[in-house]
Amino acid sequence: MNSKIPVIVVVFVLLAFYGCAPVVYAPRASLDTPARHVENGIRFLNAGKVEDAFREFNRAKSLDPGYASAYVGIGFCYGLMGNYEKGLKIMEAAGRLLKQ
Repeated sequence: MNSKIPVIVVVFVLLAFYGCAPVVYAPRASLDTPARHVENGIRFLNAGKVEDAFREFNRAKSLDPGYASAYVGIGFCYGLMGNYEKGLKIMEAAGRLLKQ
């Protein structure tokens, strides 16, 4: 009987720690889409956060290299950052994607 008491105490302590552990949620795949990242990029642009918008548009492009809206956003960001030539090239790539 005495040998069971330490085991029971350990079990209760482990259960107490387990109950205090943070809940881990699986990422929602529906939020990691090119359309969602472009939408977030536009929101960042409206808030004046060009670097954050640039990151979102690039994520959309990495998820779908044929997603023209991502290229438009990237080109727009390059323009806002003063790199007009690169922005124009990216916009032209978006135009080619739209013609396909």
